[in-house]
Amino acid sequence: VGELAPAARRETAANEPRLNWRSAHAAAALSAVRATGGTAHEATDAELALMAYELAELDGIAASPAACATLAGLAAAPAAQRAGTHVVVLTA
Repeated sequence: VGELAPAARRETAANEPRLNWRSAHAAAALSAVRATGGTAHEATDAELALMAYELAELDGIAASPAACATLAGLAAAPAAQRAGTHVVVLTA
């Protein structure tokens, strides 16, 4: 659980800072998602770049595309899951 086969990885300019096939806390993170009824959403390089662009243009926040993965995941979620208040952590 939480480990990708190295051959399954595809490094790009947008995802390189986040590309990892063996995460130290993947099992704990997946357990927390499952225990709370949470979900995870995939984001493409284009979606990561769009989130970085929108943060810069709309909010004046400079972030790399990879740092916007959580925001892109939230944007990819169905509307019912986006309802309410959310905290999104941008990492660098």
